[in-house]
Parts: sequence; C-alpha cells; structure tokens
Amino acid sequence: MRAMDRRAAAVLLLAVAGCRPAPRVDVAPERHGSSVRVGLLVRAPEATLKSRGAWRATSDEGTWTIPDGASLRVWMADGRLAAALEDGVSHGGATEIRLDPVGDESLLVVGTTPYRGGFRLRSDAGKVTVIDVLDIETYLRGVVGWEIGWLSSDLRSAVEAQAIAARTYTCTRLGQFEVQGFDVYADERDQVYKGALRDDAVVDRAIAATRGLVLRYDGQLIQAYYSSTCGGYTSWIEHVWPKPAADYLRGQRDAAADGRSYCADSPHFRWTETWTGAALEQTLRETLPRVLQLPPETRVGPLVDLRVVERDASGRVLDLDVETADRTYRVHGDAIRWALRPPRRPLLRSLMFELGVERAGGALTRIEVRGGGNGHGVGMCQSGALGMARRGLDCETILEHYYPGARSARAY
Repeated sequence: MRAMDRRAAAVLLLAVAGCRPAPRVDVAPERHGSSVRVGLLVRAPEATLKSRGAWRATSDEGTWTIPDGASLRVWMADGRLAAALEDGVSHGGATEIRLDPVGDESLLVVGTTPYRGGFRLRSDAGKVTVIDVLDIETYLRGVVGWEIGWLSSDLRSAVEAQAIAARTYTCTRLGQFEVQGFDVYADERDQVYKGALRDDAVVDRAIAATRGLVLRYDGQLIQAYYSSTCGGYTSWIEHVWPKPAADYLRGQRDAAADGRSYCADSPHFRWTETWTGAALEQTLRETLPRVLQLPPETRVGPLVDLRVVERDASGRVLDLDVETADRTYRVHGDAIRWALRPPRRPLLRSLMFELGVERAGGALTRIEVRGGGNGHGVGMCQSGALGMARRGLDCETILEHYYPGARSARAY
C-alpha cells in the first residue's frame, strides 16, 4: 500500500504476472488471537537463511541447532524439504521445518532483510515457502514506517492512524491463505513488511499507544484500505473495484475549512504523463490482454482513439474506451491505471485525470494525461493524514474523517 500505494502495483503483477483489478477478499472470517503468519518467500525454488543469534530447528528428524552467523540452505528433494548448514551437515525428508529463536535478540535474515519471530519452512507445490510467525504488534513495527514514512514526533497522530488502519487490515486477512499456511504476503499484495530492517521510536510509540485497537462499523471489522494521495477527493470502493458499496468507504472532499486539500503538499498531488502515439499503442498491446483477461491469442490492433466515457463526482474516470482498428475495448475502474501504464512506472498514478489527444493526418501523435493523486483513493489518504496532523488534529479525528462512522475498539 504505499510506499504509499505499492499494494495496488503488485496485485496486478501477480495475477498475470499479476492481473488484479480488484482485491482478493473483502474480510476473512474473523479469527481470534494476536499473531500473524507472513509469507516471506512463497513457492521459491530454494531459500538461503542466515542466523543472527542461535536458532533451534525442529523437523521430522528431530531437533538441531543453527549457530550464530550460520547460513542454512533449504531446497526440495524427492518432494520433501532438505536443509544443509555450511558445515555440510544436512537434514532431509521433512514436510515442515520449524525455526525458533534461542534468545530474545535472535534474528533470521531472508535475502537482505532481518526478521523477528519464529519461522515455518513448508513444501508447497514442489517449492519452498518461508513463513514468519509473530505477534501483530511486532509485525506492525516492520509495516507502519514503510507504509506512511519515517516522520517526526509532531506528526505522531498520522502514524497512530496508520497503525490502527494497518492493524485492522491485518486482522481482516487472518486465515486468507490457510491452505498455504500463512495470512498475508510481505509485499504490496498486502502490506509492505520489512521486519527488523529499520526500527523507529515514533513508530514504536504510535504502535504502543494504539495497542490492540482496530476499526469496526456496526460491530464488524472494516475494510481499512488506504493509499498515498487522494488528490483532494477520496473515492468510492464500488467505483474502483467490483465490490459492494460500504458507507464508510465513500468519496468525499478531502480539505480543511479554508478549502486547501489536506494532501496538497504531496509531490503526487498534481502530475502529468505523456506518450507518443506509437509508444502508447505498444503499451496497450501488452496491457489490455492482461487487464481485460482476454484470450491468449488476442492481438490488439493499431490505436485509433481514447475516450473517457464516464466520471464520478470526484473527477475520477470510471470507464475508458480504447478504440483500435479492430474493435473498441472498454476498461473500467482501477484496471484503467494498469492499461495506461506510463513510461518508467508500473501503473498510472490515479484515475483522477484529464485526457488530451493530439493528431496529425488522422493519426494519434501525442497523448497527455494531467492527473491528481497517487493510488486508488479508497479510505485513508496517507498524505492527507499528514496534512491533518500538521494542523494539530488527533488520530481519532483523522480516522473518523477517512472512515466515517467507524469506531475504534479493542481486538485483543
């Protein structure tokens, strides 16, 4: 979701590399407890883990020790997990390997990122899956700053709002990948989680001050979506994704009494993207089959025109027609952002845009998109939350503004 709206980005890259115009689930069945299982590596060919401090490993073969500073390589052999330390001692034939820290300061490095908690190594579809198991409050220490940024203490109310939104999101996702043994991904498919890579006093105080608090509407956990910058007007969930309307996720003007948008200081508040006709035509040949889930043999013809069909009250584009020499493709909602992929970006920053088309001799020569905001615009605007915090508004006021009617309550 951020950094500040990277969750949207990876969702499509995964569903087709990942085509995901809409989130996978609304709210998973509520599960009691305060722990979360994070998929760090999912269905990888192999994994190399490095210890900081000693670890205890438990597998079908029994229990063994991973000493401080050791590297553990894990791979699949004959359909089961195999593992070996640098000293050449191997352990094989396991369906699952459990790793538990020997001391409170023990960390496990996956890739270049150190993580807290305990770990489960599982075989899944003939590949290796690495899962971090830890309490939600510790998990949030590796999420909140990476989502909203590293901020000074005078902006703590925005950090607290982010902590509550992220905690709520986490609680709604518990159990969503039960078959694979974890709850959330460690990247933009859910929330960016960087373990113990960077600790921050402001983040830690915000998490402690809001410990266990989540948002509920009519007694139910809400869908606590958030994105980087709304551009001055938040969005309706049903306009962005094919999902039912929610009273607490409706579009509204995001501005102070003086008329200044709360997110006006964001570098994404207003922006411009341009393509040559040939460049956009090539992009659409690649993106349209993905976002519209067309048959693999589909070939998108030469680009003839682009037309905005409908907007909502926020100015966001609801439907876009892409006319080619062969047919006209209608693209709806958030999928438009994936179709109009700009140079050097994975997707268009926002659906809040004006479209300009230039022609020469009947052919498209230049397309310009002048837009506002960054992200889907549903729920909390992170830049707006910062703007509210700068005006001295507290955490509860921020959350009531972005999730009208939702109230904070203890989850555990």
